[in-house]
Amino acid sequence: MKQESKIISYTYIDAERNIVVINGEKVFETENLDIKDFLTKVYKTLCDSYPKFYKMDIHCKLGYLLSELLLESSGNRQKGIEDRAIAVVNSSSSLCSDIKHQASIEDNGNYFPSPANFVYTLSNIVTGEIAIRNKYYGETISYIHSSYDSKYLKEIFDLSMVDECNNSILLSWIESIDTTAEGIMFLISKEEGKEGVNVSEKELDNIWQKLKNNK
Repeated sequence: MKQESKIISYTYIDAERNIVVINGEKVFETENLDIKDFLTKVYKTLCDSYPKFYKMDIHCKLGYLLSELLLESSGNRQKGIEDRAIAVVNSSSSLCSDIKHQASIEDNGNYFPSPANFVYTLSNIVTGEIAIRNKYYGETISYIHSSYDSKYLKEIFDLSMVDECNNSILLSWIESIDTTAEGIMFLISKEEGKEGVNVSEKELDNIWQKLKNNK
């Protein structure tokens, strides 16, 4: 009998609304903080010390926090494994960092390209940061898509699980641009004995809609 893949856990962060949700439960909320200050507050309040956090751009900070809270809450960190994939989807790629980098090179009178910005002008840096932090050696990949799309996410999951080397995946939508920084990350596993909800397009959509409608 085929083993059904399960959504083991998920985390959601909306930096515009200043909320953090884990498995449907709001675990952190504040008011009137800008995106950068809110993410830093979440890090200081809910996460262990990881000094590299302060060097990350907004996109990476958001992805890092989602992964940290997800793995700690589920008890499934499992550092140093080869069968966990990481896939991130967003619509604006690394545009926030691209804009900062462009600003550092467009003024001929003050030409100073910043390595701190340049290193984050690739949308897949966030998957690398998560993989390095946890020593995951499975597939890491980034996709560009217009919006959160449960059908698209399910397709990505299915493609990743075709590879027999992948037994679990951190699957996420992480979008950050201008005054918006919002993301959700799922831990999905096909390992036997794991408790959770069967992964499906409908379930991925139901979770997202509940989060968006819970004002």
